[in-house]
Amino acid sequence: MIPLTQRLTAFFVCAIVGWMLSLPFQNAGNQPPMIPAVPVPANTQIQEITMEVIYDWCGGKDCPDYKMIFQRQGREDYYSSVTRIGLQSHKIKHGDISKEEFDQLAQVIESEKFFELDPVYPKDGGCADCVITKVTVVRNGLRKKVVHLYDGMPLHLFIIQRTLEGMESQVQWLTH
Repeated sequence: MIPLTQRLTAFFVCAIVGWMLSLPFQNAGNQPPMIPAVPVPANTQIQEITMEVIYDWCGGKDCPDYKMIFQRQGREDYYSSVTRIGLQSHKIKHGDISKEEFDQLAQVIESEKFFELDPVYPKDGGCADCVITKVTVVRNGLRKKVVHLYDGMPLHLFIIQRTLEGMESQVQWLTH
């Protein structure tokens, strides 16, 4: 067994060494350490915006569930593509919006701070017989999804959803 004096000596030596090693950090004050900012590429762009609407109370082929996908890349340089898929009917429509309209959609997404939103609203949510809305955005190859179940929708998400719904009337649907 190690005598008490040897243990106390080892304790104080460790305490003094620890205190000496911490001195450079004490001079920094209470300021958090400087973390260099990661530069955002100049060509930061949203490539895809998707909105999926599911009527949880509805079952069957005639449900109005749908997914609408806006993609920056279109069939020609001045168009962005839009695809609307009936999730129950499996009906698919293809169309175009101008690149400028897609850029404005992307600007709404950015200005409404989509990438700062929580992944689910409300946070404690679970719901039956609700209209579930999922908005997914791809920017620089990274995908973010925000799901709204019922009530408690922040204004930023409300504006994004209503803007996406309204864009459907601007689509030039292609006929086959």
